Amino acid sequence: MERWGRRPTAMVYFAGGIIFSMVLFQVSDKVVSFFALMLAVFFGLGMSPLMGAFATELFPTRIRGQAAAWVRNWFEIAGFVLGPALVGVLGDHATGAIGNVGDTVTLLMVLQLPTIWLVWRYMPETKGLELEDIHA
Repeated sequence: MERWGRRPTAMVYFAGGIIFSMVLFQVSDKVVSFFALMLAVFFGLGMSPLMGAFATELFPTRIRGQAAAWVRNWFEIAGFVLGPALVGVLGDHATGAIGNVGDTVTLLMVLQLPTIWLVWRYMPETKGLELEDIHA
């Protein structure tokens, strides 16, 4: 993140997480699934420090901890709970609107594409800046 910038790094991790999650749930080959799983987890877990950097750097020091807690609780924790629940409800074979867990995960990954545009368009780049310079 420090070398290439927050936004370009975020784009790589978002794209990697989306692509490899879709591959993981759409292929039946075990070797491809294995590598897609490793890469989906790598990119998925890599998004957390990125979002942490965005969440904390954009706020003044006096409220940075509160801002990070709110961002984490509203988005990250809610996603941990609601994401799998939504996949379960929509992907249920008997009563789900989609009826397939793999297709449901793929649809949810496609729905993340606007996130990439929003981050690229609206998040300020903080590469090489000190916290004092960001809020000046």
